[in-house]
Amino acid sequence: MGAERCSARGEPDDGQLAGFKIAIGAVAAFVLFRWGNRPLARYGLAIALAVYLRLMGIHIFTGLAAFGYVSNTLIHEWAEFSGQFLAIIF
Repeated sequence: MGAERCSARGEPDDGQLAGFKIAIGAVAAFVLFRWGNRPLARYGLAIALAVYLRLMGIHIFTGLAAFGYVSNTLIHEWAEFSGQFLAIIF
């Protein structure tokens, strides 16, 4: 039953992704409405939204790379920089 809803490569279609994004927003709104006065709810929601925004940033970056706006050398340079940065921190 679920296989019919996926594309030929097994990925969800645009409607499923939009539904997931709307569901994330609805859960966030419900948590703020119901438990917004509790610090744990605010912190947890802030962490969840930060993760979600980071994923959207990754999607934007991969979209730019797919359309050719970001070169392969730039991706390689960023990968080297992040490795060096993490080596310095840890």
